Amino acid sequence: MDEIRLMEVVEQPVAAVRARVPVEDLSRCIEQSLRTVLASVSARGARTAGPPFARYRAVAADAVDVEIGFPVDPVVEDSGEVISSTLPAARVVEAIHRGPYDHLAGAYAEIERWMFDHHLTPSEEMWEVYEAGPESDPDPNTWRTRIVWPTVALMLTERNPS
Repeated sequence: MDEIRLMEVVEQPVAAVRARVPVEDLSRCIEQSLRTVLASVSARGARTAGPPFARYRAVAADAVDVEIGFPVDPVVEDSGEVISSTLPAARVVEAIHRGPYDHLAGAYAEIERWMFDHHLTPSEEMWEVYEAGPESDPDPNTWRTRIVWPTVALMLTERNPS
């Protein structure tokens, strides 16, 4: 995994499909959703403005609430199961995982340790940007997944003694 770093990201408009799926069906759902979003964006005369992503809004042991799609330009309106959404502006911890998707859990564990060591609180949601994957090269060792994990801003207030 590349260097873990803290940074700010800007809001990014996206077109996506949102679903709650069993963990074992996630790969199939991502593939199908990306095809659906691409067809919808193309049919409306818009274009993708970056690599595909999966935004994990809630993760449980047996299922995930996930938004899957592409950044777009211009912003597209909801159409059928494809929704207009945004990846939010946020203070995030980011790292690039190189290798197969089934090794991502180790990358997340490293990021969690890094956040703990730097006194940062992870948000309940995060997203992955698939910069290179099976569509670009069948060799999983060449795949690149950018992990973007927002941090929770903690408000510390000073007591004003009277």
